[in-house]
Amino acid sequence: IANLNLLLASAKGQYIAYLDGDDIAMPGKLSKQARYLDEHPTCAISYHESEVFDSDSDKTMSLYTQNNYNFEHIPVQAELTHLIKFGTFLQASSVMFRRHEHLDRVIDMHSSIIVDYPMHIANTYFIGGTIDYIDEVLGRYRVHNESFGAQTARSVTRREKVLKDLCEVCDRSANFGVSQDDIEQGKMHFTFAAALYFLRMNEFALFKKYI
Repeated sequence: IANLNLLLASAKGQYIAYLDGDDIAMPGKLSKQARYLDEHPTCAISYHESEVFDSDSDKTMSLYTQNNYNFEHIPVQAELTHLIKFGTFLQASSVMFRRHEHLDRVIDMHSSIIVDYPMHIANTYFIGGTIDYIDEVLGRYRVHNESFGAQTARSVTRREKVLKDLCEVCDRSANFGVSQDDIEQGKMHFTFAAALYFLRMNEFALFKKYI
């Protein structure tokens, strides 16, 4: 949170993109995204496909967006409500968004673990416009033992904290004009996904609690 606040306060460009320290940007990433935003003035955020790869073997495991279980519900030009109802379909290092005058208000200081999801919601609201998918692999998302996903996947306690963050972010999206029906659908989606995680981990009491 502190890093992102510092970066956003320092950014001077018309378009803003960032790269997490363990991810990889492919050649042409920035120019293609900037060109897309130039050519699509109604687009608030552009994001591209990313390869998910194993850090030790360098083997590609999947595609971040196309292999997301909610991919069929996400249009090429998505809206704020899709983020609320279906979660983060944008890989953090794949995002480029337009600069706006409310950058000091997009980081959710209440979240303990989740940072990028509420930022995407706030950026979409303040900029106005769509969240557009570029169907080209322009980045690689690294999976290793200490990555965000790996830490969450092996820790039941952390998974519960992530669920709490996500549901609270949904609740606070009411400040951005999101309807209560969409907020409830988003919270049910995250809770159901967490229940399935606890089932896979043989944590049956937590599965029953959240299902």
